[in-house]
Amino acid sequence: MWQWRFQPKASCCAEDSSLRAELQVVADRDGVDALYEKLLNADPVSASKIDKRNVRRVIRALEVIAITGRPFSDQRKKSQPDFDYKIVGLTLPREKLYARIDARVDSMMTNGLVDEMRALLAKGYDWHLPALSAIGYKQIGMSLRGECDLDEAVRLIKHDTRRFVRQQYNWFRLNDPKIKWWDAEGVKVEEVVGWLDG
Repeated sequence: MWQWRFQPKASCCAEDSSLRAELQVVADRDGVDALYEKLLNADPVSASKIDKRNVRRVIRALEVIAITGRPFSDQRKKSQPDFDYKIVGLTLPREKLYARIDARVDSMMTNGLVDEMRALLAKGYDWHLPALSAIGYKQIGMSLRGECDLDEAVRLIKHDTRRFVRQQYNWFRLNDPKIKWWDAEGVKVEEVVGWLDG
């Protein structure tokens, strides 16, 4: 299973928004399998490490390959940062975390998430922007397009946020020796600062 790594920003930051848009059209028209096949042919190493359902990552890899003429995998070599660092993790028991998620989503709804989404659309922002596929915006967008009612959208926001939490717990493992974990409810800021300074 792939493990996260702390690393500096990739040296290759090449971007081409028009190429990215063309690749998105290919994905929409021909399906993600067709796009993934292009990556498999161009850079099998990257293809083996990228989940083909992650359309954005597939597109990004193809974009960088097209711009640089080099495999994406060659440009993603891990390097050690040239500075010391410590990693702090905050955790809560799952049931408390889920209760906080539910309360946060309810608060977002009370504070105008639907109106915020309508305002963004009125300003000309497109449904397909990556930012509007974020948890919360995505589900409210579904409701505004008539794909589900508002209650179902709220349920989906809570469900998808919980799923994201589970993914994060798989990504940042509690037994990872590189991370110092603290109970988010019981820890004092001074305690964490003391550890960081130590």
